[in-house]
Amino acid sequence: MLKTKNSFLDSVGFFIAAGGIILFFIGIFGFDHKMKQLRGGISGTCPGCGQAAFFTLMVNYDYFHFFFLPLIKYHRQYIAVCGGCGAVCQVEESVAKEIAAGQRASFRPGELRLLRRAAPPSGQCPYCGHPNPPGSAYCNRCGQRI
Repeated sequence: MLKTKNSFLDSVGFFIAAGGIILFFIGIFGFDHKMKQLRGGISGTCPGCGQAAFFTLMVNYDYFHFFFLPLIKYHRQYIAVCGGCGAVCQVEESVAKEIAAGQRASFRPGELRLLRRAAPPSGQCPYCGHPNPPGSAYCNRCGQRI
């Protein structure tokens, strides 16, 4: 007897096997995001609140990994977070590397670029700064809507 191959079933089996291989490779390789603290207690003047404060220096980056080991890091951004008001500032890479290495202990004026101000505490008026009772819809001092 002559045996014939069923090409349709062979092609379906190939696609199922190929799909399994693709899923296998997706599990091994991947992309992820990480934020890492480099150093804390760095003095400087906050561009968000204008006060002298201590900052925490952090690096924020994306990376490509193989078996969860980072291979290529990209989109690296150095940020400093104000300990007083919580504002987030961008820091140049050269300045961040000097501070992380311990060569400097403070930020000089103009080295911090404000990215985002922190939200005012609950009940505090964003216009005049007056503390109001929790649940207030309007400021008791200036009358603006909170």
